[in-house]
Amino acid sequence: MTSWALFEVDWCLDHDLFLYESYHVYGYML
Repeated sequence: MTSWALFEVDWCLDHDLFLYESYHVYGYML
């Protein structure tokens, strides 16, 4: 993994995890 990818992951981590968890919760509700 390149340094820019690590930076992107670190910068987006919280938002991506929030969307990921929200997606699964919504999927279970269906």
